[in-house]
Amino acid sequence: MTTGIIVGDYARFYINDEPVGYATSCTLDFSRETRQTLHKDNYTGSTGWATQTMGTASGTFSGEAFFSMDGYNSGTHASPFDIYAFLAAGTQTTVQFRIPGTLDAVGDQYWEFNAYITAQSISAPTNDNATFSFSGVVEGAPSVITIT
Repeated sequence: MTTGIIVGDYARFYINDEPVGYATSCTLDFSRETRQTLHKDNYTGSTGWATQTMGTASGTFSGEAFFSMDGYNSGTHASPFDIYAFLAAGTQTTVQFRIPGTLDAVGDQYWEFNAYITAQSISAPTNDNATFSFSGVVEGAPSVITIT
């Protein structure tokens, strides 16, 4: 198993088993709603204490990368065009958040989930590198995969 703090350079998104090309950052968020229950048995006026019940869990993700056509139709990297295709068609894709397989050790874990791409933005400022960002929602419960 890999030990110590994972360097952020290594963690990245894979879309349909292809790493997002020229990625610069990525974020994966999980959350769970709470349901508040306030009733006559626990209400004592304006200072009453409600009970909490755990509700629905959900997840979102986002990433940024340099805009490049490398990987487009070559099968080596997920390009902005690959990601756009999922957004435009409204189809589900498989996303992994992991370190590269060449760095994996037995016992390491990563997340894998079905997802929808919900947004994409491209920025091309003068005299600078073009970039793109994307975001999406997790569909269903993510799996935690252990390397064997």
